[in-house]
Amino acid sequence: MKKKLFLIYLFVGLTVIGYLIYRTALFSKYENKLIVSNSKPNFILEDLLNKHNMKVVYLKSFNYDKKCIGFDAIVNNKYYIKVTKLGKLNNAHFILNKSKKDFIINYEITPFPPDVEVQVGQYFSFYDFPFHINEAKYYLDGKELKRIDDHFTEIVFKGNYINFSFNNRDKKDFGYLTPNEEMSVSFVLYNNELYAINTKKYKNYPFKSLHSLLSENSQE
Repeated sequence: MKKKLFLIYLFVGLTVIGYLIYRTALFSKYENKLIVSNSKPNFILEDLLNKHNMKVVYLKSFNYDKKCIGFDAIVNNKYYIKVTKLGKLNNAHFILNKSKKDFIINYEITPFPPDVEVQVGQYFSFYDFPFHINEAKYYLDGKELKRIDDHFTEIVFKGNYINFSFNNRDKKDFGYLTPNEEMSVSFVLYNNELYAINTKKYKNYPFKSLHSLLSENSQE
């Protein structure tokens, strides 16, 4: 009996150790392909938003597997922007619905290097990247202030984090850890590819939604 229990415990222990080794190797595989550089991205905010009179200072670019997938920038010296390429949109229109409960933990999630100055953390599942998106859901740990659906969808909120899940799998695919202050996430379609744009105030300037920022820029 003791020998049988020992063999059971040994099997369980080896299974757990093997799983942890596998998870560590998988995490390292994705993390090692994510490179941060100071180079200008090969897709730019002015093209994504079709606003070429914007003053944009590019801070850093994020590259995965030697391809640019996003960047951080400052617009008009007032607004912090974080852009992430998500993948192809399979439908003519982006479908985004709110979920009442958070999504299943995704162990393929890889955190981006944190930005200490703006205090926004980002995480991404590279296991399915680039995504082929039919629809999306979001779960917000906080308060949704408004949603704007005018040319593109923007969620304005205050909270601790916001998670997104694609294609009705209820699995965490993408999200942000955020300071509890007003900010937004927008989804913009460009050349049939979907981009997430996180907008936040910069320094002591007041927050403006991306829609308001674009309207302000059109009037200048």
